[in-house]
Parts: sequence; C-alpha cells; structure tokens
Amino acid sequence: MSEKIIFIPGWMKSVAFYGNYAGPDIWQSREKKQDVSVASCIIAHSAGCNYLLAQDEFARAGKIILINPLLPKRNSFVWMCRWLRYALSGAMTYDRMNPLWNFPYAFYKFFKVNDVDPLEMIEKIGKDKITVVRGIQDHFFCDNYSVKMLQEKNINLVEVENLGHEWDEKYDDLVKKIIEKK
Repeated sequence: MSEKIIFIPGWMKSVAFYGNYAGPDIWQSREKKQDVSVASCIIAHSAGCNYLLAQDEFARAGKIILINPLLPKRNSFVWMCRWLRYALSGAMTYDRMNPLWNFPYAFYKFFKVNDVDPLEMIEKIGKDKITVVRGIQDHFFCDNYSVKMLQEKNINLVEVENLGHEWDEKYDDLVKKIIEKK
C-alpha cells in the first residue's frame, strides 16, 4: 500500500499497539501533533473513531475506516459502565506502551470526545467516504443496536465473524482489502 495512512488508536492504546501503522497517540498527555491533511486514508479503532469524528481536519481524508466505533451517542456514564463490563469480561488487552499515568488525561479526553454525536458527524463528512467495520462478537460498544442504526442510515458496514471489540490481526487483512477496493 503506497497510500499515506494514519491510524487513530482506541482508548488507552498507543499506535504502536496496532503494529505497522503511523499516527498520533491521542490518549497520551505528551501527544505529538501530526499533519493529517496528507492522509489518503485514516483508520480508527474504538473510541479513536469518535475522536476522529470530532476533529474537523480529519474530515479532509480521502477514505475513513472506523473499526468498532462507539455508537450511537450515549452519555459518558453508560460508556464507562460498558467499559467496566468489557474489562471484567477478560476480553481487553493492556497496552504497555501507554502507561497508567496517562489515565487521567485519557479519561478527560474521552469525556470531551463523547460530546459529539458520531452518526451526525458521519452524515456531515459523507457516507461515501466512510466504511464501518464491526466484529460480530462486539457486545459492548458497537453492538446489534449500533448495527441497526448504521443500517437505517445506509452507512457502509462490514461485519466480521469470530471477532469482538479488541483489535486482531484479521482486522489488518480486512483493512488492506477495503483500501485496495476503494
């Protein structure tokens, strides 16, 4: 892939956690600013999708791939309860590259990002630029209700068997196929 790709990580994760991607570590208090205007494709995972949708400069990218976004807009307390259930389920992996001292900053940033309605922003950016990828086993964040909302709004959705919310190498393969197809 010769395109300029930027990756936005999920909550409390670093870009390095995802492998061979480049992008800003948005959940770290010492985040370095990055020029996103050169991106032909932006990939985001989990709460990183909501961060992306809340930023005007990201809307200029050619393609946007949202993997297991937090949909639809819910209040922060509901998301924190879902996150707690997710963490207690044992499905979550810890990213050693994003130390726990970043937690207060990441928590603050999540509350700011959660003010934006992601479905509204998808419509504003343009449904033709966006593909949503969902692991069918994601019962915490991008659940069946989220799928129903996406389908009602005719947003391009790809569902993946045997995957949940947590990042998996199979998402890498699917992302490559989506980029090549567009």
